[in-house]
Amino acid sequence: SCLVGSEMCIRDSSGRMLVIEHSFATYAAIYGVSSANHPPHKVTAATELASAVTHLVHTAAKGNTPLIISGDLNAALAPIDRLGGTLQPYDTNDTYSLPRVLTRLGMTDLYRTKFPDAPHYTWSGMNGTGQSRSRIDYFWVNDAAIAMAGGLASMLAAMGSHPGKLGTDHSPCLLYTSPSPRDKRQSR
Repeated sequence: SCLVGSEMCIRDSSGRMLVIEHSFATYAAIYGVSSANHPPHKVTAATELASAVTHLVHTAAKGNTPLIISGDLNAALAPIDRLGGTLQPYDTNDTYSLPRVLTRLGMTDLYRTKFPDAPHYTWSGMNGTGQSRSRIDYFWVNDAAIAMAGGLASMLAAMGSHPGKLGTDHSPCLLYTSPSPRDKRQSR
């Protein structure tokens, strides 16, 4: 762990999750395990990461702490999130597929909430059959974060639409925050 000003940051032992605890909210940046259904060490790493994320969500809920989780989770949630509509085995695993874990824990997928039917993708690459595209990069928030933002409509309005690529195989996910006179816990 490390201390930066008034913020505390915690890294998990695998280096896949960075948590920043601020006075008004907790942020987690996550890099999910890719193709987690094989080999066995990937299954173990994905299961341990899912357990750490579950603990983080439960801890935030217990303290009514706003929680924002973002990152490359390396798994799709629904067929609309994969070009061609076919989910991979690791996408559908209820134990370690992070989008499924976060859904089960009551977190809100901001992008899918704002764009319920949009087949936009955040990752592209080549596979054995040609071009592959998926939405595997996310922003998830808990109810306390939604309340801190002044409600779901305010939070969704703070999101941009679908940004273009910036010279990488991933498209950025952006969320803007600003202070609110109603809640002094908010960030600039």
